[in-house]
Formats: sequence, C-alpha cells, structure tokens
Amino acid sequence: MGGNMEEHSEPLLDSARASSPDMEDGTMREKSYTCTGFYEKKAFIWASAMWFTGSLLLFASALLLHTRSRGGHFEIYSPVQDHIRYKTVVFDGSLGKKSIYMEDPSPAVDAAWEDLYDFGISWLHPHEASLLPNATARLYEQPQNYVTGLDVFHQLHCLNLLRKRLYPAYYVNDTDVHFAHCLDQLRQSIMCSSDTATIPWSWSRSKKRLVASAETVHMCRDFEGVRGWARGRRVEGGFRKDVYVEGSAISD
Repeated sequence: MGGNMEEHSEPLLDSARASSPDMEDGTMREKSYTCTGFYEKKAFIWASAMWFTGSLLLFASALLLHTRSRGGHFEIYSPVQDHIRYKTVVFDGSLGKKSIYMEDPSPAVDAAWEDLYDFGISWLHPHEASLLPNATARLYEQPQNYVTGLDVFHQLHCLNLLRKRLYPAYYVNDTDVHFAHCLDQLRQSIMCSSDTATIPWSWSRSKKRLVASAETVHMCRDFEGVRGWARGRRVEGGFRKDVYVEGSAISD
C-alpha cells in the first residue's frame, strides 16, 4: 500500500498540473498578491513612523523657540539671548580696594549706580513677546509693541537700595516692605545663578595659615552687551501704568 501511494504521488501531481495548466500562474499570482500586501503594510508602517517623527521634530522645533540648550541644560527664552557674549573676568575682592560703587555717598556715586540699570524698562516686538514664558502687557504709548524688563536691572536696583540703607543720614530710607522684597530677590537670584567659580586657597607666609584668594576667575556674560541691548530698547519718558491696552496680559 505504501509503495502504491509513493508510486502514484508524482503522477497525481502531474495529473493535477495537466488538468489545471494555469495553476502555476495562479499560485504565482497568489504569491505576488501576498507580497504586495506585505509591502503595502510595511510602507504604511514606515509612513506612520515618518509622520510621528516629523510631528516630534516639529514639536521640538517649537519648544526650542522658547528654550535654548546651553551646556546640557535649557534656558528660558529671552529677547536678549542673541546678544549675549561670554568673557573671562577676574573678581578682585581684596580688602582695602574700592571701586566707585563702594565709595561714600555722593552725586557721582549715585550716578554710577543708576547708570547700571536706569533704562530697565524695554519694549518688545510682538513676535518677541509671543515667545516669552509669560504673557506681558502692551505699551499705551506704542500699542503695537509690548513692555518687559530684564531681571538683572531689577536686581541692581535692589542692590543699590540696600546700599542706601547703609547711609540713613544721607538717603531717605524706603519702606521696610521694599527693603525686605529686595533682600529676598537678591537671595533668590544668587541661589538661581549658583556661581560655581572656584575659590583657591594658599599658604600665607606672613599669616602662617591658609587663606582664601581674593582673586577668582569667572566666566561671565558680557554685561555691556546686555546693557547695550536695553539702552537700544529703552521706553523713553516712562510708560502709562493706569491704562489698559487691548491684548495686554491680565492678572488679579
């Protein structure tokens, strides 16, 4: 029985092929159809992956409009960021040395301090305002533009206020609330920037002990570049704070 089955297996196949001359073509067409479906599915998967990747890149590009990578971290968008330059600065904190900012009160000292920040209110183009992390108000005097200020100038204003508190006989002191506000603003700013420049120690032959160096090397943003931007964007003559302009940010 097994011999007969083996004997007839090939003729039966030949007979089937003979009776259905198009079977081979049909089989090929079936295989061709199956392969086409496979490639269609593969193309769909690739198209979906490309769409997802493109959407992700579009989202990342939009995010980078608001943030900028620097040294492995992201910075919040600032309209002055393209004007920032870096330079190496040696801080000289030697005792006994005085800059004009350390001198006793005088009109010249006041002028030097105020020159650091007295242009602190700046105007922005609408596109720049749209990239800020928080909405801001329109200018009444320039309703096509918006108003902002760089926090560095607010911090310098606060530092100057604290300086004035050291000379109550010369300056009329501000309110305690304003003083406390400025003190805490500076605390937050120092903690935020977390200056990681290193302070070297050396053996002092004269003092016979280790002393911290008064000269420390820092990598700083070039303040002149930031101040130059602010001077160019200064809102001249102040701005109205008692008039609502359509499109301005609203708060409680």
